[in-house]
Amino acid sequence: MHVNTSDTRTWPQRPEGFGPWPWLRGISFAYGLALDRPELVTLLRQSVERGVTFFDTAEVYGPYDNEDLLGEALEPFTGRVVIATKFGFQLKADGSPGWDGLNSRPDHIRAVSGVG
Repeated sequence: MHVNTSDTRTWPQRPEGFGPWPWLRGISFAYGLALDRPELVTLLRQSVERGVTFFDTAEVYGPYDNEDLLGEALEPFTGRVVIATKFGFQLKADGSPGWDGLNSRPDHIRAVSGVG
């Protein structure tokens, strides 16, 4: 299989990735599949063992549930995988999934990304 590399990245980029939000959020309507946390951890680890190195999520899905689960599941693969998360949302004040608007102010981006 061809693996892409880039001078701006330090990891090999394979053509496939994993956007696991339907399972991680317990949404089984599209796939007819409902997994508990240990099964999800196993699924994610098996995906790495089969060559997946890129995982995509977003703070708005949980909020933060996906990142927590991905962090737990993929910790043994630190340095071998990439987790991308999208941000810039004004999350609902009650902590439920979804958002009330967008928030791309620099102070908000620094707060959610841990940069700065």
